[in-house]
Amino acid sequence: MKRVSLVTSTLLLASFTSASLIRSTSRVLAQGQASTDMLANATVMRKCVVTTTPMDFGRYDPAAANATAPLDAQATIIVACTKGALVNISIDNGTSGTSGVRRMIGGASSYLTYELFQDIAHAMRWGSTADDGYPGGVAPSRDPRPFIVYGRVTGGQDVAEGAYQDTVVVTVNF
Repeated sequence: MKRVSLVTSTLLLASFTSASLIRSTSRVLAQGQASTDMLANATVMRKCVVTTTPMDFGRYDPAAANATAPLDAQATIIVACTKGALVNISIDNGTSGTSGVRRMIGGASSYLTYELFQDIAHAMRWGSTADDGYPGGVAPSRDPRPFIVYGRVTGGQDVAEGAYQDTVVVTVNF
């Protein structure tokens, strides 16, 4: 069995060497020397990596401070992509949200409505599709780029005491 394997390996090596010689251009430089060109190649993958920081609104006071005023916070989406990748960032409506409405759920099935925006003026909702997501432009390099998410909990919500939370999925299309 070992002898057959050795013969097969030798035949494969001979076939590979013959095929390689046919594809390359061999040159004789001097007596006892020969050279040839060897092609080196690679394919660069288009790829993005995304991380986030939490959107921590802190304490919501429905009786006084937030009886009429909203509660604002910020988070960051960090995106690192292959140079030249065209980026669009979307955020879904969350695990507790409904179509077009984001909300955090509390202990007794109580909801605290909030929203995520692309701008500090809270005018452009951060959408859940490529069409209404954030156009992140072309990656100028592989270096991570931060994108600020502006969050707002609407003032005047009549909610029960307790901890509220939601999880949204951030998607980078490239």
